[in-house]
Amino acid sequence: MSLKQICERCSRTAADGRWIVVFGRRLCRACAHQMAGWTSPETRSISPGDTKPVADDGRLAKTAAVNAQVASVSQAVTAAASATDEAGNSPVDPSALQDASVEPRTPDVFNDEETIGDSEVDDSALLPAEAAKGASIRLLNTVLLTISAIMLLAIGVLIGIYLSPPPKSGGGASGEASKGTPAGKSVVLPASGLSLRQTGRAALAGEASIAARPRRAVGMAPATVMVKNKRTVSATANQERIVSPLRPLKLQEAAAGNIKAPVAAVTSPVEAATAPAAGETPSAGSRELLRIKKAIARGVDYLLGQEVNGNWEPDLNGRRSIMLGGESALVLESLLQVEQSLHLPQVYIFTAKMRAAISYVAKLRTPTTYVASFQANDMNLLPAKKQYHDALLWDMRYLLGAETSGAYSYQNPKTQDFGGGFSRWDNSNSQYGVLGTWACADSGLEIPAFYWHAVAYHWHRTQLSSGAWVYTQGGGFGRRGGFMGNPRTMTPAGLASLFIADSYTSSSFALKTRPDKSLLEGLSWVNRHFSPNNENLYEMYGDERVALASGLKYFGGVDWYRAMAHILLHAQHRDGSWSPGFALADRDRLIGTAYALLILARGMNPILINKLQYTPQQYGPWNNRPWDAANFTAWVSRTYETAMNWQVVSVDAPAKQWTDAPLLLITGGQDPHFTAGYLIKLEEYIDAGGMIFSSSDADSPAFTRAMERYAVEIGQGRYQVRKLAPTSVIYSMQPWYHLRSPPFLLGVWNGVRYVWIISPQDFGAIWQRRSTSASDYWQIPTNIYLYATGKSGLQNRMWVSSDAKVSAPAVRHVRVAQLQYAGNWNPEPGAWPHLADLARRRIATRVSLNADSCGQLLQQQPTLVTLTGTGSFEFTSNETSKIRRYLLGGGMLFADAAGGRGSFARSFEHLVEGLFPKESLTEVPETSTLITGALPGGESLEKAVYRKYLISRGESHKHVKLLGIKADGRWIVVFSAYDVTSGLLGTNTWGIAGYAPPTAQGIAQNILLYSAAHASHGPRAN
Repeated sequence: MSLKQICERCSRTAADGRWIVVFGRRLCRACAHQMAGWTSPETRSISPGDTKPVADDGRLAKTAAVNAQVASVSQAVTAAASATDEAGNSPVDPSALQDASVEPRTPDVFNDEETIGDSEVDDSALLPAEAAKGASIRLLNTVLLTISAIMLLAIGVLIGIYLSPPPKSGGGASGEASKGTPAGKSVVLPASGLSLRQTGRAALAGEASIAARPRRAVGMAPATVMVKNKRTVSATANQERIVSPLRPLKLQEAAAGNIKAPVAAVTSPVEAATAPAAGETPSAGSRELLRIKKAIARGVDYLLGQEVNGNWEPDLNGRRSIMLGGESALVLESLLQVEQSLHLPQVYIFTAKMRAAISYVAKLRTPTTYVASFQANDMNLLPAKKQYHDALLWDMRYLLGAETSGAYSYQNPKTQDFGGGFSRWDNSNSQYGVLGTWACADSGLEIPAFYWHAVAYHWHRTQLSSGAWVYTQGGGFGRRGGFMGNPRTMTPAGLASLFIADSYTSSSFALKTRPDKSLLEGLSWVNRHFSPNNENLYEMYGDERVALASGLKYFGGVDWYRAMAHILLHAQHRDGSWSPGFALADRDRLIGTAYALLILARGMNPILINKLQYTPQQYGPWNNRPWDAANFTAWVSRTYETAMNWQVVSVDAPAKQWTDAPLLLITGGQDPHFTAGYLIKLEEYIDAGGMIFSSSDADSPAFTRAMERYAVEIGQGRYQVRKLAPTSVIYSMQPWYHLRSPPFLLGVWNGVRYVWIISPQDFGAIWQRRSTSASDYWQIPTNIYLYATGKSGLQNRMWVSSDAKVSAPAVRHVRVAQLQYAGNWNPEPGAWPHLADLARRRIATRVSLNADSCGQLLQQQPTLVTLTGTGSFEFTSNETSKIRRYLLGGGMLFADAAGGRGSFARSFEHLVEGLFPKESLTEVPETSTLITGALPGGESLEKAVYRKYLISRGESHKHVKLLGIKADGRWIVVFSAYDVTSGLLGTNTWGIAGYAPPTAQGIAQNILLYSAAHASHGPRAN
């Protein structure tokens, strides 16, 4: 009998030969009904009151139909959660709980193979008799796999012993791996790119990780629900190892040791991309960011100073609080968020204080919504470890059991007496209940889909007609009737909860997204009532949650993070603490400081990608996949343990506001009909060093053609759209990841770098539904990100490339002519304008730029002439003669090979031979003022910093390499075979053989000063 004719769950054949695919498994009808939970719908009454009528747009009908199931499963989960052993662990798998009184029903339309989901299903829901039927098959498979694994392991050990060289003296067990590695230096493991710091996280308690997903052994009691790809946990009660498919085998083996102390940092490519570039100095415009970092460090020191025996619990004179551990869990969450964002050594998870706090919180089993929520968020920020996973399981079981129609109270209302008029739910507890359940889902635990529908239903039906939400309806805190609570605190709570629910229930991929009126009205309310002077940290935290979930940079025209940071910087006390600013906790600075750190740390994370909003509607064609950018950013952040955010930017905003992210995402299903003004902004973004990635919704040819046309127009016809070759660097930025089959991508190349990548395929749909199995659709955009950042520094939010405006008069004026010729004479149009801006602010020098031909040099007599390009070029003898006359008459020429292209360098050498046949380019000595910077405003270049790409090729040097020609004691020609032009942008794009931006800018700055010193007839510099 063919295995395809056997149900993969009960091992029975289907009576009618018809099958249903449930979560990727071929099941008979009975098993499919049981696993999918198809039940007869019940109607649930809605309490009348002064609430906004909810439009029947299809959502409520669906959620009302599952409310009966919500209630029955919640009761079962509650019973399971209460049946705990002495350690506080429930032996019952919630996913196996079913209400036997509910009869399964058959769907109206029944195909031969109907797909219900794409996740795996736990076998723990099998009835004992059904489990016994499949036991023999699973046991046989397990035995065969075990024998095969043992044989392969033995062969591998024998081969390793035979091939391994004898150990070197003094090398210990590490051998060559430890040779020549200075203390504190980063050592990259090419096989993975993950760091030993990250590996140490996974090995916090000496727990090993294995590469394959284990099968539950027959006859063993199920201990967990199934876990998604992020963290895979063995499904037996007596197994303690956590599976991490993100970590390669070598690092998993390293994690098997009981690492108890910090080890040398090994940097992953994405983690490295969030660190400041080597040698980079902050501009004046980044001083506020530095103040924020110092404020965060002071707040961290305050919290750590208040820790007693691993916790921050208030003194209750020996009384046990129903909120036991809640304050400690909130404080720990803030410290873990700071560790993810800033990597401060004092909150490193191996330190004694952090280990004690983590251990305390992980052991909590307090049946309270707030405590369970904060604990779940803490555990979700920690590495995969059984102790933390057990805590997450407990939190999930409690939160699913305590939920009532999508809402929460302080404790489980099903087990509490709410006499005296107390409400069975309130929106403060409800938002934290949803947040805690999200943390469980984000960690990999499977949350039933109907839970998210119930949550959405609650927030839809309790929204006021104004678009706001309040604390509760129908009573609360001993009162009956009426509305209670400030809508300024509860409206962000409602929006953030709806955003979370929407991210799990939104599955439509139509080219016209159906708008959610509750979200639109709630966002409108927040925009109307947002106050930049708010000092209530509970409200601030809620506003930030909405902003990060929606990607919005502005509320009511105000940059919310700048406004919050400004308030918090001025509100911090001398001891580093903050007051919370809300009544119930106004005297508790632990709570205030924890909220302040959460706001500052989460909001300052680097922006991975900006999504372009090119229509005024929130649910317009630009946003057909509302969760594409959010899910991609979350995947990158979690996969590479690097905290990053995403953002929405308006096409009507200045292009400069887009430059806080290296990538600009444009999506759509039709031609967006960009105006000439919009194209100018796209050009300005590219000229500033940005890179565009466009994805065609539903593989739309019309959108792809429009992007191709706009890309050519922006380049003014100089650059063409071409298909990326299979060997393109875009496909190989992560050498340890090999594409299964490179997709069809188009690119625009300006001679130095890719400026636009166009995908005719729908990447957004893959991101929207979190289809991580389609790995190429996640890894390729990650490659694009790494390419745009050069695996180098991506600054935190608020780090600006130029200083604040200055009013002091310039002390010198340098006229710079960019020499035109028949070729790619200006591949980076924004390079020299950006340097001119820096020169005005840093060295009080006014730089005027002109594009001149050779014939104009003698007439204009510029102070400095620049020449750059990416390919071969040639001047006529007449043009060469004019350049020579200009130089001998007091001018100066600076040239560089943009991108480090050898063809340009060879052409320039040929030009020099024509200019000065008896001279040749000589190396500029390190004692020259061009390198020492011994001029007013000059910068020392005695220690050069080269790009990581050049270092990876083994071509890095310790000093600046400049060539030149001297005449009458002065340098009249200076040439760099390494790229300087691209470095003037301040970006670190991969594939460029040149100097890092600080060094490139220093070279150009010194040349400006040198040419000005000569033009002003001052003392001749050497």
